[in-house]
Amino acid sequence: MLRRCRAVALMVTVSAIFMTLCVDKVVCADEDYDFMDLYPDAAKLLYKVEATDNKAFYGQLNRLAQKTGLIDYKEKFLANNPPKSLMNYVNLALSQEKYDAFYELGMLFYEGNTVKKDFVEAYKYFNLAAERQQRDAQFRCGIMRYKGETSAKDLYEAAVWFGRAANNGEQNAQYYFGYMNYHGEGLKKDEIAAAKWYRKAAEQGHMLAQKDLGLMYFNGVGVQKDTVEAAKWIRKAAAQGCPQAQYSMGLMYSSGIGVPVDLPEALTWYEKAAGQGVDDARKRMVLLQAIRADKGDAETQYSIGMAYSAGEDIAQSDSEAISWMKKAANQGLPKAQFQLGLMLKGQKGNRNNYDKANEWIGKAAKNGSIEAKDYIKNEEIERKNVKIGNYMKYTLQPMCNTIGEAEACGFNTEESRNIVMAEFKKADKDIHSSSSASAGYIVQIKACEFGIDLSYKVQLAKNKDCKIIKSSLKDILGMASSTNEKSKKVKTKQAKQSQ
Repeated sequence: MLRRCRAVALMVTVSAIFMTLCVDKVVCADEDYDFMDLYPDAAKLLYKVEATDNKAFYGQLNRLAQKTGLIDYKEKFLANNPPKSLMNYVNLALSQEKYDAFYELGMLFYEGNTVKKDFVEAYKYFNLAAERQQRDAQFRCGIMRYKGETSAKDLYEAAVWFGRAANNGEQNAQYYFGYMNYHGEGLKKDEIAAAKWYRKAAEQGHMLAQKDLGLMYFNGVGVQKDTVEAAKWIRKAAAQGCPQAQYSMGLMYSSGIGVPVDLPEALTWYEKAAGQGVDDARKRMVLLQAIRADKGDAETQYSIGMAYSAGEDIAQSDSEAISWMKKAANQGLPKAQFQLGLMLKGQKGNRNNYDKANEWIGKAAKNGSIEAKDYIKNEEIERKNVKIGNYMKYTLQPMCNTIGEAEACGFNTEESRNIVMAEFKKADKDIHSSSSASAGYIVQIKACEFGIDLSYKVQLAKNKDCKIIKSSLKDILGMASSTNEKSKKVKTKQAKQSQ
């Protein structure tokens, strides 16, 4: 009996037509098959299938027919004829408008279940179902376009399919559509739209959508910042086993963000996240375990104190930081002694703490802490500079200004200038003897040494009473001369005693 190939008609889309020819290994339908008469306007579709096991494929088609509610399928599938069985399956699905059957067929080829895996064939059947508003198939079309599994990656077409499936309520598509809006993939970046679609998926229990929606609330992106709402959604994702969400819950409980501080609860979430390979969770878990155990190791106590001080891995607490640092310092750890001193100095308004701080810093320096030694040295230099700065500001600079004003009024100030310049030279010598001389002080000295701008002096003379200026000049110079005389007498007395 002669046989000829008759392609089966299926309407896919106006723009997407699947045409092919009979090839080797394909068994064609009998000449009297009537499917073409039912769908004469449809495109040609080759029933290409390479079953890995004909009998298993036959059984699988029977299961799919039963699952998708096809009727009258018995005796339609032939164990020794996979292509004809496939054609009969499609015929039944179309005639009974059971479009889920196309989706299941697409999954058969996508996963390679009883047939050779074939993405092109899978997409063909997904597309048939998707064009008939089958939302799972629409999502699959989106995923395959997103990954480029049938041809080049096409983000725009992926977004179109995700959008159609999302509007039909498919939670995975809602998540991906939100993701593409958030990252601007195939679409214009729109964080508000991303939050909207994440929420729709999250409300259906989508784990990643719950996590990402929580993070958007945490950071105030696309929504109003709300750490309590963030904790609610992140906790839902964490409860479903999302490792990033579990880690985030650990951070929130250890830092008291969106939830009360609860270190045992934080440790529980860190342990879960670390068990799934989150390295940062493992580090923080070790810290909390150390706090709980407190075996008295100075290095561990120091690390805990620094963690409390920084407030990065745990809720910031000065009192806890000092308490743990003191434990390590009392065991003689130099770096802990130095840090304890700095922490105590940071507590303002308590002179007793300031003295204790210097004591701990001194101990650290004595025990070999380079940081402590440098700190003490720099503090001494700073004190000297402050002293010189105050001398400049409150003694020498007023003299300089007054002389300038007096010159503007026409007074003879040669003698007074000599007195002031002697003071500046003394200050200049003191500054240069310091290893951290302040350039600002030197500038002040030179500015006075070369005189004040004439226009400035004239302006002063116009706006001030020259008699008052003269009187002020005598008072200041008198104090300076008196100070110089006393200084000379003291130096003379010291010199005689040394002899």
